[in-house]
Formats: sequence, C-alpha cells, structure tokens
Amino acid sequence: MDEKKVRESIEAFQGQVNWLKRIDDKECKEACRCCIEYFETAIEALEKQLPKKVEIWNGQATCPNCKKLYGNMVDIKQLHPASWDFEYCKHCGQRFDWSE
Repeated sequence: MDEKKVRESIEAFQGQVNWLKRIDDKECKEACRCCIEYFETAIEALEKQLPKKVEIWNGQATCPNCKKLYGNMVDIKQLHPASWDFEYCKHCGQRFDWSE
C-alpha cells in the first residue's frame, strides 16, 4: 500500500473526527459518536500499514505495537533468515521495518 496515500487518508479521517467532535447538536450526538468510532477504527487499521521499526530489548526483537516477542535478533538473522523477512506481526498486523 502506498505510504503517502495511507498518511493522507489518516489525516483526512482525523480531520473528520475533529470536525465531528466540534458538533454541538444534542440530537445527533449518538450518530456523531458512532461515526467517530468508525473513523478511529479506520485510522488504527491504516496506522498498522505504516512500517514501524522492530524494537530491540536486550537483544530480543519485539513488535513495536503489541510488544509480542519474536526472539533473539542474532538467531533471527543467522538461524532463521526467512523470519527476518516477514512483513507483519502475526499477532496484531503491524507492518515491520526490519532495517537497522
């Protein structure tokens, strides 16, 4: 997915959320709340499409989003080269940036 389009979509959705939060009409408050929830869900899903660097704690690779452990970086690089190339977290769907 094109990162520029993803960032533009996130910005557009966030603009809609901000606009909906400023509406002060009590009759449409529930509809606004539902729309805000839908937009925030879309934003959360789109943000997972943007690659985040894998976090390294004491030599262990973890997902930057859900913090699930993927193992020792030395092992990942040397013993399991195919693991080094997976793009997304199998637990939360966060896209990875494995660059050092």
